[in-house]
Amino acid sequence: MSAKSLFIILSLLGLSFSCYSGDGLVDRTWGSSRLDTQSYRQALRQPTATSRYTLFNITPDMPVPGGASHSDPQGIRYIAMKYGPYGQPEHYKTYQIMFSHYSNSSTKKVRYLGELYTVVGDIYLIDPFATTNEWQRGRSQIVEEYYEILDAHGNRTGKGLRFNNWDKPIHITKWSSN
Repeated sequence: MSAKSLFIILSLLGLSFSCYSGDGLVDRTWGSSRLDTQSYRQALRQPTATSRYTLFNITPDMPVPGGASHSDPQGIRYIAMKYGPYGQPEHYKTYQIMFSHYSNSSTKKVRYLGELYTVVGDIYLIDPFATTNEWQRGRSQIVEEYYEILDAHGNRTGKGLRFNNWDKPIHITKWSSN
């Protein structure tokens, strides 16, 4: 073994040993004196990329997720849609509602920034190959998820989560359904 390769090996070993702390490896983003459990857990919750959902406050001019009004039973509503006769896939007026299925008292678990939330709301599904008489769930794609977060007792909180792949303004609740 040459002196040069021995020097490289010893240098690498020295680097790896300098990364160790008393109880294991030290993360480069945390100084060992600042590594407390609470702040470490907070950092784990931070997204490495942007979240799929947007968090917002539900206002009176917005539709009620998972129901027609706050007094209605809450649940998950699936809205089956098809493409209209013309238009762009990202434009909401291109779509036509075929039918909807409402599952009252059902909830869904959604992860937002590392936290798991129980939600009720609406899921808009598009079958790109649907005809007037046929719509298949197996080939459908989600174009919008619109939820309201529930508290630990199952009550609405007024906080919403939304994911969308189209340009539908949040306050639009009805359009043509052929």
